[in-house]
Amino acid sequence: MLVHLCSSNENIVRLKLGLVTYNLARSWDLDTIIERCGAFGFASAKLRTIHAHGVDVTMRAEVKARYRDPGLDQISLGSTCEYHSVNRAKVEETK
Repeated sequence: MLVHLCSSNENIVRLKLGLVTYNLARSWDLDTIIERCGAFGFASAKLRTIHAHGVDVTMRAEVKARYRDPGLDQISLGSTCEYHSVNRAKVEETK
């Protein structure tokens, strides 16, 4: 799905629609996300590492390859890791 915005001189700017899986797709597995993004015209999906997708930071290359086949872009992997925490135990949990 592309969003078209026209300026006064009729130049067209094309924006691609992406999906952030934080709410809408938090219970979908990776195959479902890929299938539905293609079916509904999303150009990309940002995945969360702790949701039902089953994706973690070690899988970046695999996810990128799986996105490539249907023509999706991998934006990034989101995380709830608290690297900013003053509680060292919270930081150590992520290693």
